Amino acid sequence: MDKIKSPSNGEKILDDLLKGRYQKERKIDKSEINSKTLVMLKEVIINAVNSKSKVLWLDIGCGDGRCLEILEVFNGKNPKKTLAKIRYLGLDSSSEFKSRTEELIKKYNIIGECKKAEASKLRLKDKYDVISMILVLHEMDPLEIPIIFKNAIKMLKEDGRLIISDFNDPYEPEKNILIWKEKEILNIINYTGGLIAKSELSNAERVPNVKFYNIDVRKFNVAKGQFKCLMNDYDKILKLKSLDLITEYRQIEDHLINKIYTIMEKKVTIKNLSHDDRSFILSKFTDDDFALYDRKELIKEQHMLIDEKRFELEKIISKH
Repeated sequence: MDKIKSPSNGEKILDDLLKGRYQKERKIDKSEINSKTLVMLKEVIINAVNSKSKVLWLDIGCGDGRCLEILEVFNGKNPKKTLAKIRYLGLDSSSEFKSRTEELIKKYNIIGECKKAEASKLRLKDKYDVISMILVLHEMDPLEIPIIFKNAIKMLKEDGRLIISDFNDPYEPEKNILIWKEKEILNIINYTGGLIAKSELSNAERVPNVKFYNIDVRKFNVAKGQFKCLMNDYDKILKLKSLDLITEYRQIEDHLINKIYTIMEKKVTIKNLSHDDRSFILSKFTDDDFALYDRKELIKEQHMLIDEKRFELEKIISKH
């Protein structure tokens, strides 16, 4: 497996100066996250409600029901008649926020329910007009992503829409998560019976170097054997992602270390950095610099997860 190198002198300096400083101060602005990740889903739901007598909506990874908040848009003329068209099913691997989702179902007076279920094991009889997967991919087992997409697309009606939205860049300091870039998700979807109707990237306004993607997927008759090809090549996909992470990690590390050397006008080590030197360096660092260091640490966590999953995939393949 490809590895991120052992800590160098420069990295030890970065850790000594920067570790924990930025993340402790950062506050997640949920209103901005909602505005960036729900925009495409809102558009699709509005169009479905306006054109259909009944709308079946499956929300995979519903969490606290945040997607239901888009129904505020119908609070104008005749909301009861409009919202009565919606049949909502929220699924999540945890029951932690089930009560919150049920509160929102009651608030908007729609027919709906929330159930505990694993996305990779879904075998539902109904076909859906809209399936949403919002801010959930990064929490899913990377080895299950192709199966989840394949099952979701199968559950779409012929004119149904699968809406996917997530972070395009490392952001939250969670364990066992993997942030997929837009281009990587588009590549996997193309193997699983999905036709990309629309894809958009948007910048976070308050957090440096973070983007969100929104992808609109429609049903498509994939060639026989194409999904099998994906699974056979999946280690290559994970390896490419691993190499991309290593490259980005080293680029960030080099950028920050060179900035320290430029500030000090020479190469330095931890041993010859005085307290005043440390304070001087930190005074020259911007929020963007602190955010970059934080991103580097999140990339390291993700790289470790990919290594684990590639090893797990190796064992699965060897048994077959």
